[in-house]
Amino acid sequence: MPKGKQFDFSKNQIFGKFDLFCRRLTKLIDMFTTVRQFNSLSDHKLENMDDLINDFKKHIEDFKAQRHDLLDYNNINFDRRFVEFNVNISK
Repeated sequence: MPKGKQFDFSKNQIFGKFDLFCRRLTKLIDMFTTVRQFNSLSDHKLENMDDLINDFKKHIEDFKAQRHDLLDYNNINFDRRFVEFNVNISK
């Protein structure tokens, strides 16, 4: 057993920012997966899907226009827009 004073740090102090960053990465992976799936649908030129694909592309362009720093986990505007994006594409 080591002698002397032991370090006493909370896990949140050490790993809190890392956890936030990992959550942001999970959201980005989810979003990019959705974009890839819609791009795949659009490549197949399925019947009666044009309106859906065009709406999706509009939502993507609206999201891009916000110019988010995607890796800035402190930016809550991204989180709000991410939720709005998911609500919009699920309609």
